[in-house]
Amino acid sequence: MEILFDDTTFTALFADLLRPMSSEERAYLRESILEDGIKTPILIDETNGIIDGINRLSVAVELDLHPIEVPFKVMAGLSPDEKRRIALSLNTARRHLTGEEIRQARTNVEKRTAVEAALEAHPGKSDRAIAAEVGVSHTFVSKVREELSGNGCQMPETRTVTRGEQTYIQNTANIGKPKDHPAPVSDDPPALPEPAEQTPAQKEWDKAIEWADSLTEDDEQSDDDSDDNQAEDLIDGSKFTYSVSQNAWVPRDEVLEAPEVPPSAEVRQTREERTAQREAARLESLERKAAEAPVSAAWEIRLGDCIEGMAQAEPGSVRLAFADSPYNVSWDYGDGKAADSLDSRDFVRWCSEWQSAIRRLLTNDGSFWMLIGDEFAAELKIAAESAGFHLRQWLIWYESFGVNCQSKFNRTHRHLLHFVMDESDYVFRAGAPEIRRPSDRQEKYGDPRAAEGGKLWDSVWGINPAIPRVCGTHAEAIPGSPAPQLPLALLRPIIACASEPGDLILDPFCGNATTGVAALQAGRRFLGFEKREPIHHLATLRMKATVADLARKEN
Repeated sequence: MEILFDDTTFTALFADLLRPMSSEERAYLRESILEDGIKTPILIDETNGIIDGINRLSVAVELDLHPIEVPFKVMAGLSPDEKRRIALSLNTARRHLTGEEIRQARTNVEKRTAVEAALEAHPGKSDRAIAAEVGVSHTFVSKVREELSGNGCQMPETRTVTRGEQTYIQNTANIGKPKDHPAPVSDDPPALPEPAEQTPAQKEWDKAIEWADSLTEDDEQSDDDSDDNQAEDLIDGSKFTYSVSQNAWVPRDEVLEAPEVPPSAEVRQTREERTAQREAARLESLERKAAEAPVSAAWEIRLGDCIEGMAQAEPGSVRLAFADSPYNVSWDYGDGKAADSLDSRDFVRWCSEWQSAIRRLLTNDGSFWMLIGDEFAAELKIAAESAGFHLRQWLIWYESFGVNCQSKFNRTHRHLLHFVMDESDYVFRAGAPEIRRPSDRQEKYGDPRAAEGGKLWDSVWGINPAIPRVCGTHAEAIPGSPAPQLPLALLRPIIACASEPGDLILDPFCGNATTGVAALQAGRRFLGFEKREPIHHLATLRMKATVADLARKEN
């Protein structure tokens, strides 16, 4: 398995040791990275082979994280067996594996080690002979032989030949050519050199790996986070480092290359300064991509009031409209909190106006999706019905984490209302994979009667799969924008189920252009409105960068 990140190809070294992550485990990992970024470095060797962190890196690629947000740590000078043991120890300490899964993983390591030893001791033996001795398939032996050959080990293409009571090695490349009589194969293994005395660092390695291995002796995993932290501290090299001049792993306080120096300015930076640096890097990346974008007629974001703008658009041209309007909760979008603090009757009246403007642009089988908070959800539902819409379903978006409250329960949801123009004729692509998930029959019970395509999502979104909201550290967050931002994971299923490729998608409150990005990625066209020039500028950059990314993938 190979992953391309930041123009570098990384190879998963031990993807076959442990079972793949389940969809639920991957969803939790994705949510964690979206909220907090990647905290644990991805361990690689000198050849960009991934020792630990294949899932973290694949999620980073999926989320299009900037390289500054993905930490790597190079573990140089390790043998293949050391790398495997580290990978196994870290994963069994970190992941919630059953006892059987842990035993299987350890067995895989032991078999691999045994095959390597047999190949080194008897390189001329056939794959089938070694497979019979170790208790594995001959294809497994062939794979290990091929990998060892790729690492520079001499693994000749040979076969064994038995004549009477003698067994000989025969090089298949020389069959049919004059050759000396082959030498007999000895049943005794070659003598091993005396092991060198362990360095303090090597003892530290063994201590770390033995400790991590001990975590897998019981089927139940400890709930104490201190264990995981200890394993990370030991194994990620925080107590020792590889010394080039000494050609060995040594404690950090014994490194001879350079004297100890005070922390760098980067280390002393405050959290605010680091955030500013990260946002500047993101903005620079966004501007660079936008400058490379080809001209596209598939989208447009008009600067100005949405009600006035929609009055100029062609009636019946929009298949799907999505609106996440201001909530009238005193949010400062750049022109003061008073602009989002209208009298309740004035706010509802204004919402009725833009809802009617949306209805004028929709096709007869089109739909209107509205996201709103608790304060005016009921009022705007009634206003939309008064404008001529029919409520198809009232959904809830669970945001995973939200607003902490002191005198009431924490707010972690928003209301997502699905309206249609015609109750008997509207677009709803129930088979779209974006709105389907594996059923319990498939994932938990392995029931062969389960429907192959899984089941439709439930009416509460954001639990399975998770759809966390966008915060400041979120990988999708647009730097410097005062507008709240929605995750792409919320818009993609809406667009997938309520429109067809090539349809025009409308967002009258474009903001950071999340709807537009999701529309282009799904092969749709997009029309948006944004009345604040700074937000309009950032949204335009994001759309151009998306066009550039899509063009690069096509090429």
